[in-house]
Amino acid sequence: MKSDVIRLETIEDYCNWCGFDALHPLVTIVDMRDLSKHYPSDRVNLDLYAVWLTKGSGFSVGYGLKQYKYTDGSLVCFGPGQVVQIDTQDRNSDVSVGLIFHHDLLLGTRLGKKLGRYAFFSYTCSEALHTTAGEMVQCEALVDRIHDTLKQSGPKTDKTWLCDLIECLLDICLKCYDRQVVVHEAGNSDVLSDFERALTQWYESGSVARKGFPSVASIADILNLSPNYLGEQIKQETGVNVRDYIKSRIILLSKQALLATDLPISSIANMFGFTYPQHFTRLFKNRTGVSPAEYRRNR
Repeated sequence: MKSDVIRLETIEDYCNWCGFDALHPLVTIVDMRDLSKHYPSDRVNLDLYAVWLTKGSGFSVGYGLKQYKYTDGSLVCFGPGQVVQIDTQDRNSDVSVGLIFHHDLLLGTRLGKKLGRYAFFSYTCSEALHTTAGEMVQCEALVDRIHDTLKQSGPKTDKTWLCDLIECLLDICLKCYDRQVVVHEAGNSDVLSDFERALTQWYESGSVARKGFPSVASIADILNLSPNYLGEQIKQETGVNVRDYIKSRIILLSKQALLATDLPISSIANMFGFTYPQHFTRLFKNRTGVSPAEYRRNR
């Protein structure tokens, strides 16, 4: 029987869970060597982005219901809404360091407008990014600069400067991702990866204009699954029901659209299948605590 999934929505939630002090409300660095206790092995649903620089082989990484494939000296990346489980077998053998940040850090930044380019933050990429020795040195230098500055300045650290350094790190990840040929055998396909691809395709193919907001039944039909089976699998892998998962992904995509474009709120609502803009506004506010207009103004 699968263990319960713990939802971690903020940097403070994450740091309280793993036993670290939060260096900043929207971004922090986690260094395994600084842990005073064993890293928790709970299954967690992160509403955060994470990039881990792995050095050592003393832990395993669960990703949904799969094992994430990584090697010593690689980059392991997670995105919001994903279920992750890190089991450290020997803390002292690891010198892995993680950059953890919340999407709201990117409000009003160049990085916020290009975040959708970084496809490695997806369940469909369940293999670590393999770096050259030089690339890993660059990544370590960027993370060290962020870490040192956060320790000195904390919440007063300049947001634009932080995002510029994070962007440099993510661009190295993207270079590795583009270079890396990941061969997915048919037997390695899983429901959650297929579900995410189908949901993305729903918007990219224009289905939303013809059919509106994606329903569980419509996505299940694309995957040739029953809605009940699809719901059970998504619940098992993420800890949330499939309707909530769809809504969470749409909120994430709509945040990117609000940051990257100047389209009216009504047009963005229509883009994501809402017949009435007020329905989109209500969902957005329920999920984020602010209206789409307020979110955009804060950028």
